[in-house]
Amino acid sequence: MLIKLMWRGFVRQLSNYLLFLVSMIFAVMLYYSFVTITKEQPIIQTAGNNAQVVSVLTLGIAAIVFILVYFMLTTNRFFIENRRKDISIFHLFGLKFYQIYLWFAFELLLLGGISFIIGIALGMLFSKLLSMILVFAMGLNIAVDFFVSFEAITSTATVLIFLLLLVAIQTLWLVSSFKFSWENQKISFPQLNRKKRFQKITAILGIVFLAVGWGSAIFFLKIVQIAVGKFYLVESILVIMLIIFVICIIGTYLFFACTLPYYQKRKVDSVYRDLKILTRSENLAYYYKNWRLAGTMTILLGLALAFLGATTAVVSLSMNNIREFAPVSLMIDQENYQTIKSEVSQLSGYQATTLSLKLVGGQQTLRIVGEGTDEKPQLFDLISQSNYLRFRKINPQLARVDLSGNQAIMFTPVQSILKDYIKYSSKIHLADRVLQIKGVETNYLGDTSLRLGQEIIVVSDETYQAISGVSYKLAAVNVANNEMMVLQKIIDQKLTSKWIDPIKENLEWHNNKLSGEVSRTEENQENAAYRINYVSKSEIYRSTRNQVGLLLFMMTFVVVTFIVTMASTASMRQLSDLPQKRDRIKLLKQMGIPNNYLVKQIYRENFVVFFPTAAIGLLHSCFAILVFQQLVANASYWFVYLFCGVLLIIYFIFYWGICQYQKRFI
Repeated sequence: MLIKLMWRGFVRQLSNYLLFLVSMIFAVMLYYSFVTITKEQPIIQTAGNNAQVVSVLTLGIAAIVFILVYFMLTTNRFFIENRRKDISIFHLFGLKFYQIYLWFAFELLLLGGISFIIGIALGMLFSKLLSMILVFAMGLNIAVDFFVSFEAITSTATVLIFLLLLVAIQTLWLVSSFKFSWENQKISFPQLNRKKRFQKITAILGIVFLAVGWGSAIFFLKIVQIAVGKFYLVESILVIMLIIFVICIIGTYLFFACTLPYYQKRKVDSVYRDLKILTRSENLAYYYKNWRLAGTMTILLGLALAFLGATTAVVSLSMNNIREFAPVSLMIDQENYQTIKSEVSQLSGYQATTLSLKLVGGQQTLRIVGEGTDEKPQLFDLISQSNYLRFRKINPQLARVDLSGNQAIMFTPVQSILKDYIKYSSKIHLADRVLQIKGVETNYLGDTSLRLGQEIIVVSDETYQAISGVSYKLAAVNVANNEMMVLQKIIDQKLTSKWIDPIKENLEWHNNKLSGEVSRTEENQENAAYRINYVSKSEIYRSTRNQVGLLLFMMTFVVVTFIVTMASTASMRQLSDLPQKRDRIKLLKQMGIPNNYLVKQIYRENFVVFFPTAAIGLLHSCFAILVFQQLVANASYWFVYLFCGVLLIIYFIFYWGICQYQKRFI
């Protein structure tokens, strides 16, 4: 008889367990697929940096495991809470708590076994699709074969056992404490006993905190400007970001705990139509009971999309910087270029010019707002205006220049981060003259590792001839895009990347006068500076694409998993109350309530569960991205905005599915 009751209890919960089972299968499939990629040697070896690829994928796997732990523990609590009636019956039959626990453990083991078998089977298929996506994201030119990793299967089984063990421990604690905490269960939210005026104040505070947090994000840099008068720049940025984050957290919890319940308790005429008064009472009960869960889910959704936004900014900047590091197909030391010139000149679209550079010592004051001033002397590379204009013919993204006398244009690496806080002085002091900086432009003259100086300065031809320094030459080569692979093969066969042309300096800036000299030295000398012999655009693009593609791939799937997990958690919460909802619908039908009223009631109740958390989470993430846009210029964020739409679509699918399932009881 008891076994039959237990079995009937399990069968009655099958509809609830189905979503849990599907989520576990998805988790097993995704985890197995990620681990399989780390074992797939063709991808790892072709990517170039084996340790980096494995490390990033391992970080993604760890994030997925953390998400799964949260989901399974939260969902299991819903299930145990939903089976209070079964636990009471088992107690009436004289079962000890450990006997009840063993039955729940058996159910959990059964679900775990089923999800493992199905998840591994689907993972074997999905891992190939995942590998193909990774290969495309990283720009690798390899074929992806069907691959089964027994190490990945073992690792997946180990992690699943670990997760089930955590859930089993939680179940043991919940079942053993049932008779002490669940027999007289009440809604214990302090607001129920508060005065109406205090309820209104806390409700308004929820809106105020959110408005202050979001408003601070809009005027983030202006707030930073005020703070840097008393603190360092980086310190001010981090502290202000932390304060905004804390304000948003407080506002989120107050919004779900006080603002929404207060709104639901408003007295309006429309509340008495279409069962809206019943909807409001259900919404009140939901928020009184689940305001912590709703607030936590909202904050986590905002954080997930904010992290994706930060990742998108890094990816965008990295891809944009390719133009800076490799503005033409090949930049190479003139001496090394002679070894491949005869073959490269035969390629279609061939263009070439020589950059004649002079390395000189100079002093320019650099001020970083909030961080202080740097007046130390440094090395500069000079190039004449005529030489610069010849290079501009094959590199049209360079800025126009028109100089005379001691005028100069300074080219610096692209200032993407806090560009308004980096201030260069308008003069560069050389040993025998002062250059007047006419403008500062983005450096599209090649990777700084090709040169010996930190900045490159364009001066007039007369000034260039009059200044003495360490001279050296670079060749800049362009070929047609369809010849890039041929060019790279020639480079691989004839050249070896190495550091050349060591120099030393003993510059000093004292009493507003520059002293010391810059000269060539022998290799292996202490404190010597070197330059690399060539930079290939094909290599830079491939290396950057590998790194950012891997990072974006990992972050994308982690965020997708997290969004699905949050939507599943909300769905589980609704399914845990299904017996009560089913009885209420049956009672309303007996009272003669039309079916269309009941359908509206279902849609309204589920809307309150799914979309307020999604909407506030999206707003949090959008304002976080707004902060990133103020900090990091020249980055594209369209991908994360696309994922905001993906979040809404996923939530709508779960919302629609739960509504359709509940409509079966009408």
